[in-house]
Amino acid sequence: MKSYKAYSDSEYLKKEDFPEPETLTICEVREEEVTAPGKETKLKVVIYFDERQKGCVLNLANGAVLELITKTDIPDKWIGTRVRVYHDPNVEFGGKKVGGIRFAPVRKPMPPRGSKTVKPPPAPGRPVFPAKPVLRSSLDDDDERRRQRQEMPAAAAEDDTDGDGVPY
Repeated sequence: MKSYKAYSDSEYLKKEDFPEPETLTICEVREEEVTAPGKETKLKVVIYFDERQKGCVLNLANGAVLELITKTDIPDKWIGTRVRVYHDPNVEFGGKKVGGIRFAPVRKPMPPRGSKTVKPPPAPGRPVFPAKPVLRSSLDDDDERRRQRQEMPAAAAEDDTDGDGVPY
């Protein structure tokens, strides 16, 4: 059963309305005059969801999450966005933990274990790199010189052009 506070006649959604996280779809965003208990009336952004009748008064923290999800700070462009809404007991107000509603991006479901996932092709114009880096060492250079000497005619291999007594 929900908290007794969930049964109050609040006009807007409250933390008690979310005993469990829910995924909701924004269907409307509008400016409304909102009066908090003991405060003056202020013009605020209110988010409405397809799945709920009441709206949620937007705060800066949740607005920042919506901007992160949608890549825009224009509330009208948030319509149709799916968001995870939950009660966070660690929200502070006036230096005290009071809890509050928080928004989070909706996570994509993980593929079942053992299923093969196909990576998308790289974006056009992006280089494709090997899965493991190829490391070179000075030993590789020695091997290369040895291979070149073996391919050389015998007369050229005996040529000591720098005079140090070592061919090549």
